Amino acid sequence: MSDQPEKPLFSDVVSFYVKLRDEKDELDRLHKEKVAKYSAKLEELDAYLLAELSAMGMESVRTDHGTAYVSRKERFNCTSWPELIPWLIQNNQVELLQKRLSETNLKQYIQQNSGALPPAIQSTVVREVNVRRT
Repeated sequence: MSDQPEKPLFSDVVSFYVKLRDEKDELDRLHKEKVAKYSAKLEELDAYLLAELSAMGMESVRTDHGTAYVSRKERFNCTSWPELIPWLIQNNQVELLQKRLSETNLKQYIQQNSGALPPAIQSTVVREVNVRRT
């Protein structure tokens, strides 16, 4: 007789994993549904408050419950990469770009080039377990 607890059956662990994942997914779904309703209502209220502030010609209004105010967020997008890239290089402004690789395109490149990686690219493979429902 051993003092060690009995090791569970592998199939029981997989079964429990699937059940737990399903419950988590359902909780995530319910949470997203509930939060979506709040987000939609807040967007409506944002639009109303912005329209009212604009109509009043105000940038902010303080109330007993809080202050509504207008803020500005500037966003940028590129309308022509073939035009921008040479300009970035010529003007030494490559820091205007974010440093990240497209994994999908890189995998495609590697596949098309007999597994060869471009210069300065390193590949790391991480093992992880996945469970598929039967």
